[in-house]
Amino acid sequence: NEIVLSLKETINADPHALHAKCLLGGFLALTGDYLNADKEFDEVEKINVCYRWLSFWKAVSYIQRDTTDKAVESLNKAFKLCPEPELEDYARKIADDIPKFKELTLNQQINWPSKMIKK
Repeated sequence: NEIVLSLKETINADPHALHAKCLLGGFLALTGDYLNADKEFDEVEKINVCYRWLSFWKAVSYIQRDTTDKAVESLNKAFKLCPEPELEDYARKIADDIPKFKELTLNQQINWPSKMIKK
């Protein structure tokens, strides 16, 4: 897969390319390669456990494994770390292409930033 190869090239060039590691983990999870997805996520956690894209792509990974509670918790953590409309928009956009993630976006326990009341 060209995307995976490109991400691996980026990671090899810059081992601290956290976004690329998270994307790679997400793509690996979408192909069912959970072991290697988790390895990528673990590497990111060693550097920054509070990285929004880590929580976001782990949510994708969890929902692919049918672990809804962990997926909800992880997506909510991503939104808490980054309550900006861009992350919510991205989640809604990719949901159109990932059926299980689409189901997650319909879960009533998701704390969408747009639904949070700002005081």
